[in-house]
Amino acid sequence: MAGPACDYRMRAGERAVSRAAYTEAIANFSLGLSEAEKLPEAAERMRRQLDFTAEAWSGLDGHARPGKRRSRECFSKGCGDECCRRQ
Repeated sequence: MAGPACDYRMRAGERAVSRAAYTEAIANFSLGLSEAEKLPEAAERMRRQLDFTAEAWSGLDGHARPGKRRSRECFSKGCGDECCRRQ
């Protein structure tokens, strides 16, 4: 079930970035990282983790907005939706 959950979180994060919904994107990418940790195959797990990390930084890093530093911290810690909503 982790594979489909990763796919869902990736699509949701990408859609959120396209709508400039950065907090939502961070939450989805963070939750996707958590799901990727559940994958049994090491190579697939690492690939998915790298994909989530790359998407998050490329989609979020260049956008100036209030809370940018806080958003990066939330994503780096992988705390997901709960932490990011407190911004």
